[in-house]
Amino acid sequence: MSKEAQIESGIEAVKTLLRRHGKKGHRIHMEAAEDNMNRLRALEGICGKCKNINVEIIPRDGKKTATIRCKKGHSPLNLYYDTPLGETPNCQDYTPR
Repeated sequence: MSKEAQIESGIEAVKTLLRRHGKKGHRIHMEAAEDNMNRLRALEGICGKCKNINVEIIPRDGKKTATIRCKKGHSPLNLYYDTPLGETPNCQDYTPR
């Protein structure tokens, strides 16, 4: 699977998890919801356009979710935790594709 296809399937998996949040009877921890939002921001932001990103789709609790890792050792989730909404984070090892 190509890198673009991995990123697109990762975006779809995270959006599916976020869509379930408003349904009746669905329970999710606030930390898990925040993690999913930051995963989506990372995939659609600079991490999704970087050569160093590695996206893996794994089943977790019967649902597909995306695991995002940087080959340079950075955490995309922590990068977006520290960045306010609407701002672009700074990554010193960002390499555009």
